[in-house]
Order: sequence, then C-alpha cells, then structure tokens
Amino acid sequence: MDPTSNLGHADGPATAGNRRMAGLDRRPRRRPRIPVAAAGAIIVRNAAPEASPSISGPTAFDDRRHAERHPRLQWARPCPARSPDGNQREMHTRRDPDLQCVPPATPSDRAVDGFDRRDPRESVGPRRHAGASPEWQRPRFWLLIASALVLVCVVEYKEHHAGRVAANARRVPKWPAQYFDFEALDSENRLVKFRRYLGRHQILLAFFAGRRGIEGCPEVLSLRNAFPELKRRGAVVVAVTDAIPQENRAAFDRVGPFPFPIVSDPTLDVQRRWHCLEKVRANGCVVFYIDRAGRVRVDEKGRPVPQPTLDAALRRILGPTPPPAR
Repeated sequence: MDPTSNLGHADGPATAGNRRMAGLDRRPRRRPRIPVAAAGAIIVRNAAPEASPSISGPTAFDDRRHAERHPRLQWARPCPARSPDGNQREMHTRRDPDLQCVPPATPSDRAVDGFDRRDPRESVGPRRHAGASPEWQRPRFWLLIASALVLVCVVEYKEHHAGRVAANARRVPKWPAQYFDFEALDSENRLVKFRRYLGRHQILLAFFAGRRGIEGCPEVLSLRNAFPELKRRGAVVVAVTDAIPQENRAAFDRVGPFPFPIVSDPTLDVQRRWHCLEKVRANGCVVFYIDRAGRVRVDEKGRPVPQPTLDAALRRILGPTPPPAR
C-alpha cells in the first residue's frame, strides 16, 4: 500500500503541513510577504550610513537627513494619535517600535493631533539652500551700494556748486544788460536797438535831461571829446535824452554834431527801466558801464548801479589817467 495512502487514512485527509512533514510536498515554498512600506524602511535604515558617509552622528539623525532628501517619506518617533473613542493611544510597529514610516504631516493633522511632527532641532526661520551664495556676492547688494554712492556724490556736488555760485554772486553782483534792453529813435528818426552792442563792446550808457539843452550838460560834451580814444579801445557810447528828435537836431545846430547816437525817450520808459529817473532829475546826468560780456552791476534789489562820476566811468575803459572832462 502506498505510504501516502496510509498517511491519509491514518491521519485523515492529507494537508500541506502533512506533506511537508513527510517530505512529499515538492511544490515551491512561498516566502512570507512583507509590507512594501516596512521593507523600504528597513532597507533605507540599514543603507543610510553607507549611502551618506559624510554624515556623522546617530542613526536617527541620518534618517532625518534621508527624509529631507525624500519628501515622500517623513521619519518620526512614535507619536500619540486619536483613537475612534477619543482616547490617546500610542502608535507602534511590530518590527521597530522606535522608528516608523508615517505620511507627511499637514497643518490640519498637527492641529487635530496636537503634536508637531517636525524635528525640534530644525530651524524655525527660512532655510538657505546649500548652494546659495552669501548676501555680499549677490548683484542686488552691490547695486544698492552703488546707488548710495551716486546719491552722496550728487548731494555733495549740488551743495558745493550752489555755495560757489552764491559766493560769486556776492563778489560780482552783475546781471545781463539784456534784462534792461530798449529800442528808441535817434535824431534822424532811425531805430536804435540797444541789444546790438551787447556782448561785443564795452558800453557807456549816459542818461541826461535834454530839455535843458545839450549845452547845459557838460558830461555829454566830455563824452564827445573822449570818444576818439574810446573808439580806439573798441568802446561804444549811447546817450538817452527826454527830448524829442527835433529838439536834438536843433541842439546839434548850436553845439555841433555828435559821433555817437543820441536817442529820444520822451515817455521816460527807458529811464524807468534802468531805475534812474530820480537820479537824472537830481544830477542832470547818469552814466552806466556795461562790460564786454554784456553785464551791468546791480544792487541787492536787482537794479542797475550807475558809476559815481563820469571820470570813474572813463577809467573803466581808458585806464587810471583818462582825459580830463571839459
């Protein structure tokens, strides 16, 4: 009789365990199945020190570094979880009660469990990447430094330039004579434009009371006598009177012609523009000096300042020994 049949009749139906005990079961033995997550945890834990030889420290620290590199797995120690009945209970694994694989914790999970699964040794602030450059090596840092330097240079230049201009204005209070430009008719009813002479010649501008007669103004006669020397120095003389052109022609018949233009200002607009109306009435004659650049000296209110005397005006052009006024 077949031994297998006796085994079957003696012990009942043949089972897989009976066949293995009798050595008659030749089917391949199946290996016990291990959960994929648990197997991965065991392999990763055993391979972590060899995979990262540069990392020193306990295994838990190596596991944490591994979890940082693999965000799909977050390693933590057993943490309390809430059971369906509302009581706190410990979560363990049968193979390794000190280390387990749990899903990444979200802010809502932390709020429900009342436990933060993040490692307390991690920094709370923003984390700098391993390959990030220092702050002083970034272009934005040097751009801020350059902007600050440019701003300082601009402020310093404006302050010094404004101070220098103010000092020059106090030392040489002169304005362009174009601010006091005028046009008038001469004795031949020709229009004379004062701006023609500005910026080209030194100018002596004389105002006198012509209704008294040219012969009654010795300063105008002195200018006629000094005119040849003034012309040789490149200077120009312009006289302004309140007489009309007909009265000027009649005066020329009495005292002779003049080599420089004598223009009429019967409305006294030119005298008001040069702020010399009262001085002409008081002194009879006022002389202004305009330099070759077309500038005239002014006071603190911006009014043209006349020369103290005719001799002082002639010295500005002819030097210290001008011809005597006659």
